[in-house]
Amino acid sequence: LTCNLDHCKSANLPIPKFFNERRDDGLWRVWIVLGREKLELPSAFDSVEVGEEKVSRQVLKRVKKKSNGGQ
Repeated sequence: LTCNLDHCKSANLPIPKFFNERRDDGLWRVWIVLGREKLELPSAFDSVEVGEEKVSRQVLKRVKKKSNGGQ
């Protein structure tokens, strides 16, 4: 998560906001709002921490790809 926050700060991107919701089956949905985008993985997680870490890694990959000119 720290890597994601550091990258956003250095790239002048909005700071991501993390959200979560417990499903009826006990698993957690986790998503990030970055500016006006909501970014979420289709899977649910055993804990909020695991979900935040996995979603954060995917968002970081996407942000780095965009900042390098990719789509």
